[in-house]
Amino acid sequence: MPSQPNQNSEDFKYLLSYAYKILGLKPYLSGSLALKLQRQVLKLKLSLVKDDINKIIAEIKSKGYLDDSYLVCKYIQRNLEKGWGPRIIRLKLKNLGADPQEIDLQLSEYENNGAIVEYANIYSTKKNLYSQPGGYAKLLNRGFLPHHTKLVFDAGDMSE
Repeated sequence: MPSQPNQNSEDFKYLLSYAYKILGLKPYLSGSLALKLQRQVLKLKLSLVKDDINKIIAEIKSKGYLDDSYLVCKYIQRNLEKGWGPRIIRLKLKNLGADPQEIDLQLSEYENNGAIVEYANIYSTKKNLYSQPGGYAKLLNRGFLPHHTKLVFDAGDMSE
């Protein structure tokens, strides 16, 4: 590949093998992996630039070792099960370096099939929010949107 001379450098090869190594230990989103690689470049004072890191990530994605949509979906599922709402989940995923369009796409799928309201209802029942004053506000503080919370409490036994 004569148009990409940095891919033959020792630094590039080292960073590529480092990326595979850390992906073998734990799955990363593309943004998190890029940040981790940038830190490694700075730590070891490697002669690589951001374009080289992007090439590494593109290569890893092309081989199927990096799947952001799967990780975003699983992250949303796990956090909904823990009782977190879409606002909090969106913020957490953005901080992890997920693509905002991918986040919105995955959250809209959960919204369309009613899973968000279902998990809000499960959390409300588990924490007995129907019988607590301020239960509505507690769901809002967990990141659920007002229309989700209204659906939960309209369907519940309690009227505030």
